Amino acid sequence: MLKDKVLVIDDSKSVRAAVRFALKSLNLDIIDAEDGAKALELLSTEKHLKLAICDVNMPNMNGIELLEERSKRKIAPNVIFLMLTTANTRDLVTKAVQLGVKAWIIKPFTPEQLRNTVAKFLKVE
Repeated sequence: MLKDKVLVIDDSKSVRAAVRFALKSLNLDIIDAEDGAKALELLSTEKHLKLAICDVNMPNMNGIELLEERSKRKIAPNVIFLMLTTANTRDLVTKAVQLGVKAWIIKPFTPEQLRNTVAKFLKVE
């Protein structure tokens, strides 16, 4: 049986590592990208992606721009998007939700918080 595949999108290598560590017990196949441009490429090419965890503030293409491009190009429409970010303005959250984001997690996060949120959407334990 294939493991659920998760894409972690953050320009911070340490945050990507922390997410990977937090989700280790869920037995997921985790891939990552350092910005929205790389993530868009992976969303276009990777098969079996179930969920993406995305930062808002990144170079090259930020999280909101990534969501807009994904929507415009109709790329990976079934991938569940969660935002993991320090950004927390009402306008930003509203825009992200309109673009299909299912959850908004504020950094710093606890491993349990992230694991529980991901498990809820992927229906894993």
